[in-house]
Amino acid sequence: MQSTQTQNTDKVQVATKYLTSKEVLSMLKISNATLWRMVNNGNFPKPLNLFGNVKRYELKAVLDYIENIKKGA
Repeated sequence: MQSTQTQNTDKVQVATKYLTSKEVLSMLKISNATLWRMVNNGNFPKPLNLFGNVKRYELKAVLDYIENIKKGA
């Protein structure tokens, strides 16, 4: 007879928030050209392709970027 042990764990699901490029531009106070230059240079997280031509930035990635800038990283 085989026995299995299971652990009851509470899983918390957190919804991921996405930002448009316009929202990112507003948060960072930069131009669209600067945003794309930063993305292309690898200095800023790439937007995700959600579906079709719809691209969005993950809020957590943007906030992490801002935090790293504040820390001087």
